[in-house]
Amino acid sequence: RNILPPGSYMLFAMNNNGTPSVAKIVNIGDDVNNCDPIGNPNLGGTGLEGKYYNNMDFTSLITTRIDPGVNFNWGTGAPAPGVEAETFSVRWEGQIEAPRSGPYTFYTNSDDGVRLWVNGRLMVDNWTDHGPTQDIGMILLDEGQRYDILLEYYENAGGALMELSWSGPGILPTPIPANNLFPPNNCGTNVGPCNDGNACTINDTYDASCNCVGVLQDSDGDGVCDANDQCPGFDDGLIGTACNDGNPNTTNDVYQTDCNCAGTPTGGTPDCNDIIITTVPGAIQIAGIDGAPVAHVQVFTSTWQTVYSCFANCISPIETVAVPDGDYIIYVKYYDANYQLICSIDDVYTVGGGGCIDIDNDGICANEDCDDNNAAFPKPAGTACNDGNSNTENDVILADGCTCQGTPISGGGDCNDITITGGAGTITVTGLSTPITQLQVFDPSWGTVISCSGNNCGPTNTLNNLSSGTYFVKTRLYSASWQFICEKEEYVQVTGGGTGCTDIDNDGVCANVDCNDNDANFPKPAGTACNDGNANTNNDVIQSDGCTCAGTPIGGGGDCDNVIFSVDNNTITIEGLNTTPISLLQVYNGLWQQVFRCSGDCNATEILNNMPNDTYFVNVKLLTAGWAEVCVKDVYITTGPNGGITRLAPEGYDAFRIFPNPASTEVQVDFQLVEGAQSTLSIYNNLGQLMDIKEVQDNRQPSVDFSLYDYQPGLYFVTMTIDGRKIQTKKLVISK
Repeated sequence: RNILPPGSYMLFAMNNNGTPSVAKIVNIGDDVNNCDPIGNPNLGGTGLEGKYYNNMDFTSLITTRIDPGVNFNWGTGAPAPGVEAETFSVRWEGQIEAPRSGPYTFYTNSDDGVRLWVNGRLMVDNWTDHGPTQDIGMILLDEGQRYDILLEYYENAGGALMELSWSGPGILPTPIPANNLFPPNNCGTNVGPCNDGNACTINDTYDASCNCVGVLQDSDGDGVCDANDQCPGFDDGLIGTACNDGNPNTTNDVYQTDCNCAGTPTGGTPDCNDIIITTVPGAIQIAGIDGAPVAHVQVFTSTWQTVYSCFANCISPIETVAVPDGDYIIYVKYYDANYQLICSIDDVYTVGGGGCIDIDNDGICANEDCDDNNAAFPKPAGTACNDGNSNTENDVILADGCTCQGTPISGGGDCNDITITGGAGTITVTGLSTPITQLQVFDPSWGTVISCSGNNCGPTNTLNNLSSGTYFVKTRLYSASWQFICEKEEYVQVTGGGTGCTDIDNDGVCANVDCNDNDANFPKPAGTACNDGNANTNNDVIQSDGCTCAGTPIGGGGDCDNVIFSVDNNTITIEGLNTTPISLLQVYNGLWQQVFRCSGDCNATEILNNMPNDTYFVNVKLLTAGWAEVCVKDVYITTGPNGGITRLAPEGYDAFRIFPNPASTEVQVDFQLVEGAQSTLSIYNNLGQLMDIKEVQDNRQPSVDFSLYDYQPGLYFVTMTIDGRKIQTKKLVISK
């Protein structure tokens, strides 16, 4: 008579010293005298949810379905359409219910790796490459209770086999039937979201039959789903018909093939007042982009992440940028056909409820934060600090929360010593006694009367022949190392007298038409012989403005090879800026903030001292007297003890940015390309296979777009190379 409960048992044979030497699984059925009922034989199960992946590591999901049981021998075939036969993985998940309480044995027969959990307990763990192999695990189950079950499997070449069986009270080893298996949440109508693999549907969920289905989107009813329709929600029959693009500088407005309304520019001088920026829930709309030969549009988040960018390729007159609620910084610039700036606008716009910009996350909005790039500021007024000025003492933070300023030490320079007086046609400023001073005087129309800085001002300045009116005078005192000491501003009244216009050099030419009102020798007649100081030009003459002396470049003159960069610890030197009549120098720090600029007034050699440790982007342009570009030279310069110069972005430099990330249908890569270099952007999947590649040779193209419609969900890698050298690789997550 059987006295053991039905189930599977392991029988051991013992040798003479009591050590187990042979083990065998023995299955014991129901006791013939046991009259207990088996329970409800019709549990209503339908199977387990199976997710089939195209890789062995559960990435690149291809399909999801309900399998009535797990009893598969695929051989060398694929388990589902679109799944690679040699390298795939499957995850079955749901619940299991036993027909009677008691011990149960679970059997897996697999080729290759397998793992099985029941009620959170790891029953089988054979995560290796192997031929057909049986593994077992035992557990007690109660009748009427459902237990979570999770089965994972991978295939790595050769035959593919996965079978799941059980035995228990009254049950001999047999594949687990669908009646005892339940998909997650019993696969009802409220299972939750899923992915039916169809880009044309949204709101995908499981139906009552456990199929993942979505709602087809075809907003314009043209038979082409929105995901594949170039202009969803638009009647394609309107393309080519008249419309109004809202731009007064265009005519013959018609709907274009991209479904936007655009016209032909009518000419005239482009005006940034024609640019209209509006916000609606979930989007920013920028109109009037086609008002100039070249337009540049940039949209940034409050943390300066690029949301949208176009430069010289802004095709549509109106751009609509979809964004979540928040604050956004928008730049729009107009250029002429020669890429000369015409005008620009920049402002902050709020979409939805928004909030405020707080770059340093110190809880103080940017418009109230004296330094929104440093969470240490603002500090309480009166906090001790060091203003770096050896001529002051008792340095403290001022009321703005940022400015550190002390009390001048006797003889160290004090704005109380500055006197500003006005008289009959004159203004006199005295007391500019520190090593470095600044003086600016503006007339009643806010025209500049005088502006000097450094050591060019002198301790006393007298301005004569001024017309009557109220003038604004601004002075600043600095130490020899350009440390700010103090400033003084006053409005001063000039009484009767004067010539009716400002004429500082008394040459009879008013300052507003005198190209150099500090030198009575100018203006000179155009064409007067002169010397522009440039050995690479000849036939030097005064230009039409009466002051500029410029010659014709001698063959080979104006070559950027003559521009020389050097760095010594925290000093950057740029030489050779006088090889053409006009030079332009721009220096940006690692945050792409401009820290120095000169245009048309650059010295032959510019020396930038006390530059903080950082990597700087230095851009030099040489131009003719007519502002035509001769050549461009760019480098990256790193300051500090380990400084250096390179034409390529240094290792670790943030060479490019990916937005959005994760992405679903498309992704934009923003970057700064060094002039003259060739850049390549490549996308690889997690197996190292090249998916797409694009080359960029024009440094005026700030971004590249990749379409992701044909990509499977998973992890990818974006790599940038410049002149054949890999600069940086970043991860890209694609979700559908």
